[in-house]
Amino acid sequence: MKKRDFSLGIVTGLIISALIAIFYSNLELNKNQQPQTSADVNEEELREAFVEEINRLEEQLEDDPDNAHLLTTLGNYYFDLGDPDKAIEKYERALAIEPNDVAVLTDCGVMYRNIGEHKKALEYFDKALANNPDFQQAMINKIIVYRYDLNDIESAKEVLDELESSNPDNPHIAVFRAELGL
Repeated sequence: MKKRDFSLGIVTGLIISALIAIFYSNLELNKNQQPQTSADVNEEELREAFVEEINRLEEQLEDDPDNAHLLTTLGNYYFDLGDPDKAIEKYERALAIEPNDVAVLTDCGVMYRNIGEHKKALEYFDKALANNPDFQQAMINKIIVYRYDLNDIESAKEVLDELESSNPDNPHIAVFRAELGL
């Protein structure tokens, strides 16, 4: 890994963490119905900050178009902004460079789910699980697609059983079974 990529990762991570902290603290303020002050960041300002960061990263990508980390980071920003088409485009490009990244495969699958391509989403979750059979997030997303999108209770139960057998101490299994009606 290049020193520049590492530094970019650290800076991007810090920015994302700060933006998320601001966003959630703003949500908490609104939930408690406390009046906003000029120091509070509203949702539109947060969105603008994301867009500014996206523009900055897109410029960097022009100089380094095969940088999987930049592509993934941009995909994550588009994911967070609710723009699945752009997220998919960035994730697909990152996967062309690093095809076995289970987190990117899973996030790309989630974006396919968000645009209603449930079978394609399952394909991506399966690719992630082919690379890491115990990757819990891919299993959980498969369960959600089977249960809520395809209404395939039996397949959802099979995946949940796999999750339980690979992670028997996972405290969320019982809750997940109850929530899914399994």
